[in-house]
Formats: sequence, structure tokens, C-alpha cells
Amino acid sequence: MGWSRRNLLRSAWIIGAAAAVAAVAIACAARIGTLHVPPTPTLFVKRFIGYIIFACIQQFLLQDFFLLRFLAAGCAPRIAIFAAATIFALAHMPSPILSVLTFLWGLAAAAWFLRYRSLYALAIAHVILGVTLATCIPGPIVRNMRVGLGYLKYLPPHSTSP
Repeated sequence: MGWSRRNLLRSAWIIGAAAAVAAVAIACAARIGTLHVPPTPTLFVKRFIGYIIFACIQQFLLQDFFLLRFLAAGCAPRIAIFAAATIFALAHMPSPILSVLTFLWGLAAAAWFLRYRSLYALAIAHVILGVTLATCIPGPIVRNMRVGLGYLKYLPPHSTSP
């Protein structure tokens, strides 16, 4: 199922790559003035603890529920990867930004899971990239990472009417 630490070292480069992407994004966001990070580590944890847990659950669902079931149903690996990534992106509708980014992440994560069979590296990378996205792009643009009805009903801060 991917919870073995056996392949974690082989797949650790994924965490490093996510951290490098995050560093570039944070530097760019700081330069253009869109970086919005909670002022203390305690507030950071309070703001993102739910997302951290949910990102790990999302990786489990993407890899162990959808990807492995597509493979068990007889799909070729490339078809299974594409199908799992598509479902992952559809779960992030109607947000155009999240849908595109999660489709791309879904493709990469599913392919890497088949190669390394480690959910740890993928979950950690997902957390790094998701938190980076949430802190680098202004909330009103990504509607505070909401999906579904929450995305459609989102009102920016200080807004009084729909």
C-alpha cells in the first residue's frame, strides 16, 4: 500500500524537488508581494494542520484507492495513471488553477508511486506544494483553496454581498 519505509530513501528526491519548487515560488511571491505566511510557527500549524492531514489522505486515495484499482481492473499502467490523475483533478473542480495543478501532480505522483511504492515521499511533497500554493497565491485568486460548492460560494474577505 505504500506505507513501507523501504523505498523512502530511493524516493526522497521527490521531497527535495518539491522543496526546491517551493523555495523558488516563495522567493517569487516575496518579490512580487503576494507571500502571506502566518507570523508565528504556532499560527502556521493551526492554519495548516487540517490541510496537512487531508493532503496525506488525498495521496492515499489517489494511489491506493484509484490507481491500484485501475491496475487491478486490467488497465495498462499509462491508462491507470491518466485515469487516476483525471479523477484527482475532477475532485478539485471547479477551481481552474487547482484542477490543472492537481492533474499534473496526479500524473507525476501516480507514475512515481508505481516506481517507488512509497506514499511517504508523495504525501510530504503534496503537503509542501499545497502549503506553498496557499501561501504564495492570494486567497481571492484561488478562493482559499476551496473546491466544489465552497469555491462557487466563496466571498473575498471584507465582501458583504454575493
